[in-house]
Amino acid sequence: MEDISNYYGRLVLKSRFETVEDQRIKILPSFDKNGYCQRCRQRAVCSLPDQEYFCTVCLKMGRNSSLNCFWHAEDIRGKKQESCLNWNGQLTRQQQKVSNEIIASINNKENRLIWAVTGAGKTEMIFPAIDHVIKKGGRVAVVSPRIDVILELAPRLRKAFSKLDLVLLYGDTPEE
Repeated sequence: MEDISNYYGRLVLKSRFETVEDQRIKILPSFDKNGYCQRCRQRAVCSLPDQEYFCTVCLKMGRNSSLNCFWHAEDIRGKKQESCLNWNGQLTRQQQKVSNEIIASINNKENRLIWAVTGAGKTEMIFPAIDHVIKKGGRVAVVSPRIDVILELAPRLRKAFSKLDLVLLYGDTPEE
């Protein structure tokens, strides 16, 4: 029997012909009824034989085809907890202002763009926001279109949040 924690809050690509042994794992279609990919929410497909198709947008993450499905388990670990931030740095007054605005955006479910030069402390400015979400029992994904950026951020995030179990995911990641 597979470890259900591998499916908590994630969409794990499987063949639609595989069977689930654990009833807590839900099987979701790879495309919705309007033909949108359930992973990237795009509708760019390429045809396969027998009326099957696959998504061309998120192909680097593994081919999501109409022959697939996603396995998912509700994350039962989302409990409120104490601060998990293990960072002793100090934000400047302006950085703290931006950090507070990020938290306000999260609370108001609004988007927020942080646009600043390299070395301005953007990563450190999101630390309090990440901690805020974790303390409320939420989950955080730090996403970048560039693998080199993620490879640079991961050690800093792991150091600042050493109490958390973090996973680094990208196209050819060795982590599960």
